[in-house]
Amino acid sequence: NTGDENTGDQTGDETTGDETGDETTGDETGDENTGDETGDENTGDENTASAIVGNWELVSATINNGQGSTNVENFGVVSFPFSASSKDENAQITFSENPNEVNGTGQYTIIITYTLFSQEFTDESNLESPITNGTWEQSNDDLTITGGDENIPGDFNIKELTANKMVLEVAFDRTIPVGELEVDATGTLVITLNKM
Repeated sequence: NTGDENTGDQTGDETTGDETGDETTGDETGDENTGDETGDENTGDENTASAIVGNWELVSATINNGQGSTNVENFGVVSFPFSASSKDENAQITFSENPNEVNGTGQYTIIITYTLFSQEFTDESNLESPITNGTWEQSNDDLTITGGDENIPGDFNIKELTANKMVLEVAFDRTIPVGELEVDATGTLVITLNKM
């Protein structure tokens, strides 16, 4: 008889039932953390920042006001305007927060159209994701990505940001292979991303 009472009632009901169950799970974890801390703070000031967080896929990468220069045999350095659009976009970019990390994978094909010696040329070149790995920071319409590929610029201007779409602009200045040539290319890179 002594055995049953002690084991049955005291241990079973009081400890497991009330203390652990209600207090810890119900109040502490549930309400405080989820409700107040995460929810309110982010929505207030960092509303646009939280819109960036998530998985995005590259829709297009175009270059406006493109200017290229390259060394052509027997001619020396030749400069020419060019335009660039993209196809076969297969790049994904993930923005996570706490810590603010960005991870870009995949590649896309850039189609470059330019006129050289009164002839129009079109060349294609495979490029890595326009945003690579690093950390990100947002201030109003400025998105700064640091620690990424040194060839890839880090100071982006947010032209559009909704729940499903983000358009970024950034100064483009890098050497890209165009046909047989290595072209020093500058311009404005416009990246359009859709939320996955």
